[in-house]
Amino acid sequence: MSAHTTPSDTSSQARAVQARLLRSLPAQHRLAEVSEGQWRDIIGMVEVQAESLEWGYLKHWAEHWGVMDLLERAREQAGIT
Repeated sequence: MSAHTTPSDTSSQARAVQARLLRSLPAQHRLAEVSEGQWRDIIGMVEVQAESLEWGYLKHWAEHWGVMDLLERAREQAGIT
């Protein structure tokens, strides 16, 4: 499986969360200050869907868009190692 493709066995809910994370992280990165509400949403998505998310896919695109630091921070704050 390529890092930039979503596996077919990923649930539609997990795919939706992945898409939302990949839209939210770059938006947060562009802001001078991270929106507290959006950041809580990101942490909540990571906490709830951690086991369903395709982390290789998320890491690939986070690195591509220069927001790997935010993805790692979200994982850390959600208690995901």
